Amino acid sequence: MLAKRKRLFFSMFALLITSFVMVSYVHAAENKEDDEIGINPKPQEVKKLGDGFPLTPVVGLVVGENTDEAAVREVKQALKEADVKRIVQKTANESAPNTPVTIWIGGPSENSATVEVLENSEVDGPREMQDEGYVIVSQNKDKKQIVLAGKDKAGTFYAAQTFEQIIKERQGRDWIPAVEIRDWPDMDIRGSIEGFYGISAERPLFQ
Repeated sequence: MLAKRKRLFFSMFALLITSFVMVSYVHAAENKEDDEIGINPKPQEVKKLGDGFPLTPVVGLVVGENTDEAAVREVKQALKEADVKRIVQKTANESAPNTPVTIWIGGPSENSATVEVLENSEVDGPREMQDEGYVIVSQNKDKKQIVLAGKDKAGTFYAAQTFEQIIKERQGRDWIPAVEIRDWPDMDIRGSIEGFYGISAERPLFQ
């Protein structure tokens, strides 16, 4: 009788341990999914909008007359590193390129074409943000579209830097997650790190 009780006890104990391990595994998997985008520094807000889409060999860019040139260069370099073979660039006053993936660079103050795209995406633009803030929207509804919209030119440049980070290497074609990212600085003055050689300018610390 005693031996039977011991066997029952150990069976229940083993079941409890197994359940604990499975729960821990599920939570770990969920946390891994949450950290999948892996942006540094971490943005203020990240919202997943779906499964994302691959970066195709041909990608379109839409820029405005005032779009930050450094941001455009940053995006082009990121696309080339993602094995994009051809970039079709248009301006805001032209028809958007008929490409499998299209990227709009610049907030409303730089690129008037982003206003309509953000409205159609039902996403608030960066107008109400403080200086250097930005919004990134990547989604696959009727079309595969990405918007990198800064409150100002500095914000658009930081959006371009973040865009480079969200590109995920995958076998075949690199991948863009479907997300809405909103980021803005916590401090009025930031981006200076004092080190051995004095103060050097870096990307603003958003957290």
